[in-house]
Amino acid sequence: MSRKFKYFLMVLVVLVLALFLGYQKLNADLEGLKDNGFETLKPNEWKEGSYLGEANQFPIKVKVEVSIESNRITDITLIEHQTGEGQGAEAILDDVLSAQSLDVDVITGATYSSILILEAIEDALEKANE
Repeated sequence: MSRKFKYFLMVLVVLVLALFLGYQKLNADLEGLKDNGFETLKPNEWKEGSYLGEANQFPIKVKVEVSIESNRITDITLIEHQTGEGQGAEAILDDVLSAQSLDVDVITGATYSSILILEAIEDALEKANE
C-alpha cells in the first residue's frame, strides 16, 4: 500500500470513529430527557403575568411565553421551536392548557421535542412562582 493510501485510511477511520462517538453522545443526551420528572405545579403561588421559558438540548431549542391569570394558565405561545422532525410536538401546548398540568402524554414521533416544550413551560412557571 502506498503511503498516501495508508494516511487516507487512517483519516477515514478517525473520522468515522468521531462521528460514531458524537452520535452516541447526542443519543445519550436525548435519552436522558425521558428521565425528567416535572415538578408538581403550584398554581396558587403563580403571579399573574406573562413569563418566558426556555429549554435547549441539541439539536432542539424551544422558547415559550406562558400567560397566567387567576392562578390559571390562560395561554401558551410557542415563540421558537428549532427541531428536525418534531413539529408535531407543538400539539402538546393545547394538552397542557386543557389539563392545566405538565402531566400530559408526549406526542408520539416527537418525544424529545415534546419533553423540551414541557421543560420550557416548566421554566416559565417557575418564574411565575418567584
